[in-house]
Amino acid sequence: MGVCTSLQAQNQQKKERTFPGERMIKELNLSDKQVADLKKADSDITVQMKAIRDQRENSRKEMKESLEKIKDSRREMFKKSLTTEQYIKFLELEVDRLQKMVGKRAHMQQRMQMQHRFNARQLKEVKESAPKQEKAAGTENQNKVEKKGTVKK
Repeated sequence: MGVCTSLQAQNQQKKERTFPGERMIKELNLSDKQVADLKKADSDITVQMKAIRDQRENSRKEMKESLEKIKDSRREMFKKSLTTEQYIKFLELEVDRLQKMVGKRAHMQQRMQMQHRFNARQLKEVKESAPKQEKAAGTENQNKVEKKGTVKK
């Protein structure tokens, strides 16, 4: 029980995001200068994105457009900071990551559909059995009334 509680506490703590991550640094073979440039640019972009999200007066459409512009600037930052080979490798890693994410979402969607079908089937069974149960209950009540009404001589 103690292990479960400590694991739950660890999961509840928000993980601090480090960018670029160790895997990215290793996979792309980034130099120290590239890591520093990417960290600074990412920090600036994160601040901009937070500021846009915090502005409540913007419509959802305006916010989406602003965030999209920032994402475009992030892509440009990668293109400038990385060599052509590194940028190609980065894009390949992104495609792999997105495909895994889509696979997980598809799996979750499939589970939700199965749960929905199960719930619908349960609902149908309950609805179908309800009139039978009411009818049976009505017959039992009528039998009780009839038995009370008859007097043995």
